Amino acid sequence: MSKTSIVILGAGGATSALAQALDKGLDPTKHEVIIVSAADYYRILPAALRTVVTAEGKLEERMAVPYDNVFAKTSRSTEKLKGRVASFVFGKVVGVEEKENGEGGQILLEDGKRIGWDYLVVATGSDWAGPLRWPTKKAELGQYLDAWREKFASAKSVVLAGAGAVGCELAGEIKDFYPKTEVTLVQRGDLVLNNTYPDAFRQRVANELAAKGVKVLTGDTVNNLSEGILDGSEGVVSGRTITTSKGVTVSAELIIPTGGRLGVNTSFISSSTAPTIFKAVGGDGHLAVKPTLQLTTNPRVFACGDVVALNEQHTLMKSAAHAGVIAANLLSIIQSKGQLKNYSKPTDMILITNGRTRGSAYMGTIFGFNIILGSWFSVMVKSKGLMIGMARGGLNQP
Repeated sequence: MSKTSIVILGAGGATSALAQALDKGLDPTKHEVIIVSAADYYRILPAALRTVVTAEGKLEERMAVPYDNVFAKTSRSTEKLKGRVASFVFGKVVGVEEKENGEGGQILLEDGKRIGWDYLVVATGSDWAGPLRWPTKKAELGQYLDAWREKFASAKSVVLAGAGAVGCELAGEIKDFYPKTEVTLVQRGDLVLNNTYPDAFRQRVANELAAKGVKVLTGDTVNNLSEGILDGSEGVVSGRTITTSKGVTVSAELIIPTGGRLGVNTSFISSSTAPTIFKAVGGDGHLAVKPTLQLTTNPRVFACGDVVALNEQHTLMKSAAHAGVIAANLLSIIQSKGQLKNYSKPTDMILITNGRTRGSAYMGTIFGFNIILGSWFSVMVKSKGLMIGMARGGLNQP
């Protein structure tokens, strides 16, 4: 008798935790879990921006983590990349097919390989511009980091087009390691970050960046970014200045797009090969889900992380919460345990680093009062260690 196959598309930290839960809870004689990852290593995202700015501390040796030990606590096998029921496959997903009734199908990889699925989890994440567009092969990482670090070391001025979390944190890292570099943040809105967070917190973040020497332009934009700027291939242009949409002239030897995600990675879903799944795809590529995180159009397919069409900030904390719900529900369905669990959105909290020794955190509200914490908390939780130890622990790495 063939095994029931659960396929997870994407291998971020949350889906690794999902795979670990399934590996522990399912019967290896009846089930298999296959994690399909385009990247052959895991990137600890809180450390990504500092890693591209500086070689100090050789962060890439700790934050670019192989998947070979993910199942160490659920499997007695010494075989790398495999657990009791779970295993990794590395390759780019180019298509998904479903059977006529939508109850299972196949995943098509770029190399022509096909993987059958009975249950599917789509956790393919987002596409990024600029320095967060990391290579998928760990062997290419050194050259990628060397190129970015050379840019930051040689540029006398940097313009960051977008003052969300990425822009704010990158500005702080640049000024921390290159205090003489002129850094300008350009933000379309009236304040940095977005209006999910209270104005008092957003203004605090802006003030702390300004105190460090970052020039913050709000209500303004940098238009017509070239493809070389968007994909990170453009180098430093000595002596260059640009004019913003409001007519402000700023030095811009290096221009970096930091406006957030370019979009989610769901373009491989086609109406011709996966009609029920495709019906859940919105105009922006996000997937419509029920409270159980099953697609509204196919109960055998779940969505996790950035691809979920929910009114919330897409953060690592939210992805982890998604993974917990999906793990519980898959185990309930496969083992016929009854009622499914609904996802309840956690509070929209955020911690913005400002280099190694500063930062600010918004932790939600209590009795209508905003809980905003300063550098002591930020340094303890993120600014100093960048959560590398915690993330490595989740992947069973020392």
